[in-house]
Amino acid sequence: MAETTFTSSAYGCRKAAALLVLTVLALSGCEGFPSSQSAEKQTRQQQSQDYPAALAVVNRYYAAWQNHDPAAARAELSERLMSWFVQTDAQMLDWPTNPRHEAYEIHAGKGKGQGRYTFQVRLFYRFLGQADERLETDGGEVVAVRDEQGRWRIDQLPTR
Repeated sequence: MAETTFTSSAYGCRKAAALLVLTVLALSGCEGFPSSQSAEKQTRQQQSQDYPAALAVVNRYYAAWQNHDPAAARAELSERLMSWFVQTDAQMLDWPTNPRHEAYEIHAGKGKGQGRYTFQVRLFYRFLGQADERLETDGGEVVAVRDEQGRWRIDQLPTR
């Protein structure tokens, strides 16, 4: 039987390299060694999990807007925004039938910290019954926030 022999320096280098690789792999998975990279990755994962829910609340609100359904729209508003409507006696959700809410477009949202997204929206209005029937657009920024119960709500609407 042939015996393999290693020189002490080559064997020592291979052993040290293997131990180094194992140590790095073990430490990268340990909670005791936080890294800025893993914290950033966690934030991105949380944001990517929150994004669909934030987008969905904006979509539900504007679907209600398009269908002239103020009750459904109010259900998507934050307590802060609802109390503002009450305090200012705003008629923002009492939509007239003309102009007709034709369509809406929601642009990609941006995370603005934990539990907060902003979206740019574009609204399309069709004015009917006039000699010059026309389509107009308006828009602005909508803010979606996660409330204390973990539900996503609209916290800011575009201003006119």
